[in-house]
Amino acid sequence: MTTTHTLTTSTWLEQLGFDWGDLVRGRRLRALSKNDCLYAQGQADPHVYIIHAGRIRLTLHDSQGRELHVAIVGRSGLLGDTGASAFGRHLCSAYASAQSSVYVVPREALLVGMATQPLWLQQARSMADHLTQLSLQHHWLLGGLGARQRVCHHLLGLLASFGQPHPRGQRLSIVFSQQEMADLCCISRVSVSHVWRELEGDGVIAREGRQLVVLDAQALRNKAN
Repeated sequence: MTTTHTLTTSTWLEQLGFDWGDLVRGRRLRALSKNDCLYAQGQADPHVYIIHAGRIRLTLHDSQGRELHVAIVGRSGLLGDTGASAFGRHLCSAYASAQSSVYVVPREALLVGMATQPLWLQQARSMADHLTQLSLQHHWLLGGLGARQRVCHHLLGLLASFGQPHPRGQRLSIVFSQQEMADLCCISRVSVSHVWRELEGDGVIAREGRQLVVLDAQALRNKAN
């Protein structure tokens, strides 16, 4: 008998806590305004990037130019190694979700460093593992789940990664926008707003300023399924 498990990997890769040490020391910082492109899908690039501040979103584009949002990566996240190191061209695009800055690192410096620094190798593998899980998760979510299920599923991923005890349930320590949620769910911001109002009306979530509190985690799981 095969046992299946629901994927609940958070699409927000925040609070990574990676330490890149000498790899970034003295490197050039590149500043990005919101929605600036760091690199484009299919672009050849001799560099990788480590986020110094802000958030970068990773997207795929289909043959009609439509975007599929894969992940939003925060401070100390490694970008640009997937595809560029193996094939010489980026497999996705990267855009700033907010005012951001990244360290610009020659790809060869990362590859040489990973051979002598086990921590860097471990961190690079951790990022690759996260992105693989997210690719599988997106394939599953877009295979037939509706807007409400997608939003609830992503909220469960956030709860697993960023949930903190709260008198009324669990508070999400990460702050994000409805537009970011809409991008990741491949739905409109209006649809996200409708789902949030429904969840609030059913007593599943509540808003405290810019943060969300999950009042009933089991009800959220039921709606996600």
